[in-house]
Amino acid sequence: MVAVGDIVYPTDLDEYDRVRWVAGGALTGSAGPTVGTTELAVLTIGSATYEANTAYKFIATGPASVSTGTNSPLFRVRKTNTGGQQLDGWRTLIATGAVHGTHYTGYFQVGGSAVAAALCLTMNGTAGYTVSIGASGTAPCTLNVYRVGDAADFSWAPTLA
Repeated sequence: MVAVGDIVYPTDLDEYDRVRWVAGGALTGSAGPTVGTTELAVLTIGSATYEANTAYKFIATGPASVSTGTNSPLFRVRKTNTGGQQLDGWRTLIATGAVHGTHYTGYFQVGGSAVAAALCLTMNGTAGYTVSIGASGTAPCTLNVYRVGDAADFSWAPTLA
């Protein structure tokens, strides 16, 4: 613990700096549309080594739109690609003709051995409508991963295998 008046040297910050960016990427063009339940890879971030016994947070953002009706497309974060291990999935309600700025935060942990993996943000609609990401340089779709602490503190989170 750092007390008032303590001198903290830059090399000491590792002990106190628990949240660290690990990996991430951005899409500055369009993705989709994907029709119905076909799952489409939107953004894949490069492989990173996720440390053993460590917990991670991901934040996914991006401007999404749907073709008909007010619908709730499904977004997922998976290991490697659309067929990989699902770490989390969520739905976002989007009105017809509107572009919705989606933003989601999820968590995962790593067990007793480090895992090297790429992570993939995917999306799909439901029967009868499409979902698209209309990202740009000023409104990118992003996926970023941060180390947030010990896996034991996030035992409820899925384990990346």
